[in-house]
Amino acid sequence: MILTLLKAGWLNLRRDRVAVALTFLLPIVFFSIFASVFGGQASQTSRIRVAVVDEDRSELSARIVAGLEKETALRVRTVDDAGTPFTRVSAEQVVRNGDAPVAVVIPSGIGASFGAGTFGAAGESIRLLADVSDPIA
Repeated sequence: MILTLLKAGWLNLRRDRVAVALTFLLPIVFFSIFASVFGGQASQTSRIRVAVVDEDRSELSARIVAGLEKETALRVRTVDDAGTPFTRVSAEQVVRNGDAPVAVVIPSGIGASFGAGTFGAAGESIRLLADVSDPIA
């Protein structure tokens, strides 16, 4: 029964050349177009600029910053153009100006609370400031 239905469907498909083209050729054409358009973008992706504010200056915060700097997809900045370390306000301004789509703020006390096992108990947390108009952020 199933074999008969498959045979009848195949015969109908073979008679209709437009259906054959739509079934087999059109997907290949679409795949080729999308592959040529989006194929070379992996090597052209720019690194995401991230402003980092380290208010804690502890061993833990230094390790967090070092981990962010090791990430090849990120371009981490801890100082502004004048060489001054970012503050919470200056990092927010950098994000607002569009110089960096993201800023990470490590507040003071994070290292001590993490070492004491009370991380997050006092409400402190690492803040992420993002530009909502930038799709990468």
